[in-house]
Amino acid sequence: MVTLLFIGGSVKRTKHAAYLVIGIVKEYRGQGGGTALFQRIENRAINHSIT
Repeated sequence: MVTLLFIGGSVKRTKHAAYLVIGIVKEYRGQGGGTALFQRIENRAINHSIT
């Protein structure tokens, strides 16, 4: 199980930034889920001009 909070800026001066919080339940750690999730998040950020 993974908990994710992803908030991007909404005004011009913070539109390029995002705040990310992630938590992975102990039993699911070390299985590559966090890595895959961060890759998807990075792709989403790139596609939405969040750097």
